[in-house]
Amino acid sequence: MTAAQREFHERLRIKHLEIQKSIMAQQEELRRVETELLLAQYGAWGPTVLKVKTALFIFDSKLC
Repeated sequence: MTAAQREFHERLRIKHLEIQKSIMAQQEELRRVETELLLAQYGAWGPTVLKVKTALFIFDSKLC
């Protein structure tokens, strides 16, 4: 690889890591908001529903 190609490759690698970090933060925020939504939606019996829904969401997100 030429120096220019190495530099371009390194910039792409860094950008990839930045985007990956951003996506992970957004996924965590989505999980938190989903939890809040379920608690608001189902109230008193929310913890039972919350455990099932959250477990399924985490399982589905690991498949992606």
